[in-house]
Amino acid sequence: MSDSPFFNEYINQIKADLVALGISKSAIMYLDKEERRLETLNNGYYSEMNQINVEEDSLDWAKTVGKYDLERAMEDAIANSEEFNVEPFKSRFVNISKDPNVMQITLSGGTIHVQFFMDKVAGTLKDWISAINKANSDRTNLNRTGKETGKGVGKFRKSSNNKSMVMPSYLANKMWAEKYYGPARQGTSPPGRWAKNTPRYVADYNETIRLRILAMSGIAPFWSIIEDGNKVFGGSGPIFPETKPQHFLQEARNRIEQSFESHRYVLRGRINEFWKQLDRVTGAIEFIQQTRREIQTKLDEEEWITMESRRSVKTQEYEQYTENVLKQRLGEKFSYVDEKKLVQLADDVYAGMAVPKRKTIGRNPATGNPITTRTKSLIAQAEKARRNR
Repeated sequence: MSDSPFFNEYINQIKADLVALGISKSAIMYLDKEERRLETLNNGYYSEMNQINVEEDSLDWAKTVGKYDLERAMEDAIANSEEFNVEPFKSRFVNISKDPNVMQITLSGGTIHVQFFMDKVAGTLKDWISAINKANSDRTNLNRTGKETGKGVGKFRKSSNNKSMVMPSYLANKMWAEKYYGPARQGTSPPGRWAKNTPRYVADYNETIRLRILAMSGIAPFWSIIEDGNKVFGGSGPIFPETKPQHFLQEARNRIEQSFESHRYVLRGRINEFWKQLDRVTGAIEFIQQTRREIQTKLDEEEWITMESRRSVKTQEYEQYTENVLKQRLGEKFSYVDEKKLVQLADDVYAGMAVPKRKTIGRNPATGNPITTRTKSLIAQAEKARRNR
């Protein structure tokens, strides 16, 4: 508490105000008002702190920003894929993150768990392969003059028997590499005779992709190629263009977990700050209560001294009154009255203590008979005296 500038400044102000007010009822009222103000502040801190559920609030935050964490991870991943970092692949791929069913985020034992349902939302690798095969069957190749020459990407007409046969995968890769990706995608000049063929193969590419998109199931069934790389296809020879594994799902999971931990850290910091503030306010309240007790004690002492002084004078007056009454009542017998018993009787009656109707206040030394007096009138006079004191 003492390390808080606010606390020190506040306590110093309280002390300064008390110096001005002095030991008085006004000082007590001032401290009462400050204590009520601090109690209100304390209750406000508790109310705000109780509204924070660190774990649940952090989970809600992770769910809110999770789709953006996934989206950024997917954008970073597809940027590294030469084959898919173009439209219409790119937007379809990134839009997976916008589907509310693509992932589930739960919390167990203080640990966040992230599950992805990519196959269900985007489609499977099997769906993508089927789309490729369907496009290969349906697509029309164009010759240099734009006339239809045959159907099926990856097919060629064999010169020996003039029959159309499926092109081997290694040759298909070479065709993509040399006739499309080289001159059209990388901006390099094609070697020799390929230069004049570039427009034709760009058109072939566009038509092939169009047919694949039409044939595929799901929004982006090729997602697993970006996730795991296209080595999953296997086959003989190199695959072109090569897509290296990006593991964007793990990257997204890491980002979501980091978002959760960061938010939880912030909330725990807020809770700790609330406790610090509560500690400071509690310290200020304790200071006020202690100071008020000290002032009240001094006020009580002053009041007691004043009352005792007034009481002492009144008691002496009543003792004199009692003596005069007894002198009149007893006459010569008053000489037998014990002075201590008279004073005690006067003090007891004046203080309102219970006394018998008749009180022994002395004894005749010659006869041994007690000297008594009625107390009713003495009590009535004492009550009147107390009312007037």
